[in-house]
Amino acid sequence: MGINYIPVSNGTNFNAYIGENGAGKSTVLEALEVFFNGGQWNVNNDAVANGLSTRTPHICVILALEKNKWDRIAKSSGNVDELLIIDRLSRILWEARLDSFNSANREEAKKFIAHRDSLIINKDTHYLCAIGQQYETPERSFLSIFSSMTTISQLTLLLPSDPAKPRSNEVQLELVISKISKFIVPNYNYIYTPAEVDVQRYTKIESKAIQKLSGKDIETILKDIITQKSLVEINKKLAEFIADIEKTLVSYEYKKPSQRQSKLNFSDLSHKVIESYFSIRVLNKSEGGTRTPVSQLSSGEKKKALVDISYAFLSKNNQLDSELVFAMDEPEASLHTGAIFEQFERIYQISKLGVQCLVTTHWYGFVPILATGTATNIYKEKGEILNSVIDIAYYREIVKQQIASHKGALPADISLKSRNDLVQTIIASIRKPSPYSWIICEGTSERIYFEKYFAGELQKQKLKILPVGGAKEVKRLFEYLELPIKEDEKQVGGKILCLIDTDIQFMDCDFKDYPNLKFRRLLDVDNITNLVKGGHNQKTPSTDIEDSLDALYFFQALGELGDEYEDVAILLDCIEILDLGYSSASAFNWRKKERDALKNLFKEDGFKVRFAEVYASLVDEDDALHPDPLWITEIRKDLI
Repeated sequence: MGINYIPVSNGTNFNAYIGENGAGKSTVLEALEVFFNGGQWNVNNDAVANGLSTRTPHICVILALEKNKWDRIAKSSGNVDELLIIDRLSRILWEARLDSFNSANREEAKKFIAHRDSLIINKDTHYLCAIGQQYETPERSFLSIFSSMTTISQLTLLLPSDPAKPRSNEVQLELVISKISKFIVPNYNYIYTPAEVDVQRYTKIESKAIQKLSGKDIETILKDIITQKSLVEINKKLAEFIADIEKTLVSYEYKKPSQRQSKLNFSDLSHKVIESYFSIRVLNKSEGGTRTPVSQLSSGEKKKALVDISYAFLSKNNQLDSELVFAMDEPEASLHTGAIFEQFERIYQISKLGVQCLVTTHWYGFVPILATGTATNIYKEKGEILNSVIDIAYYREIVKQQIASHKGALPADISLKSRNDLVQTIIASIRKPSPYSWIICEGTSERIYFEKYFAGELQKQKLKILPVGGAKEVKRLFEYLELPIKEDEKQVGGKILCLIDTDIQFMDCDFKDYPNLKFRRLLDVDNITNLVKGGHNQKTPSTDIEDSLDALYFFQALGELGDEYEDVAILLDCIEILDLGYSSASAFNWRKKERDALKNLFKEDGFKVRFAEVYASLVDEDDALHPDPLWITEIRKDLI
């Protein structure tokens, strides 16, 4: 096999690799383990058979470094010279064109350029930096396809040369890249859990993984206790003790081997302290008054434990000095179908803490439910390893394009399989002995409101909120769920509510009610928001969730956003409150002009979510004068 360019991310923190077994998904995570942690190279049989001397395996990683953060790191660590090199290399990579590369490397260069141009970050906010290493010579830096670029030789001028010891451009470039590698790589913490991992060993407090997750280095803690002064005193007392014994022994003495040091150093003591104090402690799962060592959990529970403890540490330690990458092979392996959703939701929560998460998976249910991230499909075609990247935020449109370009190849399966996987997970979760209930809604802003109003149910792990990207998707998911629920109602304990707005362009959704599955839409009736069936005969007025909120908190949220958005400040000047007992759509005396302006404001990119966040921060569940909206109370009592 030749060089393979594999994208990792488009600039988002959640990134998954999908595809058939044997396509090379895990190889990506293993390669990063080798690069960051010095793991063992897994050289494929073809490379060995064809001879390593002419085709030396290598890994070249392209890093996107946030400028503000790395400028600060460089200044505090005294690596300003290295930062100058990174800045120059970054300019070269951001500006690279296809004709900048050697003709032999242009196929992979084309993939790099296409990927670079699709990033949601840019050259003003991030440095691009390429660093690589070759098989059996990890200390030697290597730039893969980038070493053939005509402009890359400019970097050699940034390292002082010695006229007495002239070096070739190749050696000089290697030294330059090695210089920035020694600065950058130690500032990355790569935590990788392969499919087969010793969970008990991994979760030991003294393990490297746990120390990276906790942000606490045990040796650093011990250095505050075992000082140089105490070491000198310990060695002195022990030497006196040995001398006294030898006086007693007369013709015998204790002598160290010739190649061994005679005194204890810090490493000797810290190693023994860690071994003695922590080796007897193992992680236990505590549940219902019983404790179970992680080694005795099922395979699926062990996988869940790995993610749970990672999230627990990182959520308490999210001010990390270094870059942290959390990578896991098949987090869904051996898990009960109903628990897979939780597993991916928790990994996504880790990514929201600013940690880059990389997973390989055969479960595609995450694609329609996550707001951001990428799914990279790796597949083989005519002996070549190919890939296609799906931006999860726009996956439906991208899959349609990829279906057309691949003439119905694997990308066509992603949309279907992701929905099927999600439906199976939801059905399994509502059939559990302690079942979940679900609210399936249109978008992220709805999720924010529901997470606030149903915080108690969420905390008790009795409810899941699932935004699926629009009314059509809510309707489609209801249709997928309807058949298994209709056929097996007696096995279902949890409830599912599918909820949409009433749009100007009304969508036919005349669905039957089932004891555990219902479809509702929000509709303003006589200035009060109601929950009506999908096929209810009243189809106007259009009613969004923003029209259905508590009027006081709605007004206060607008006030909070007045400084951020000029249009909001203008609207606030036009407000006269009519009745705060009405829903937010009817409580104010706006004219059509102001109502249209407000509608347009909520259509602006990011405003709906920003408003929802501010509104949720203002809601006081203990304020008796402003109870939950009636339709929220109805959902709580009757529908979930």
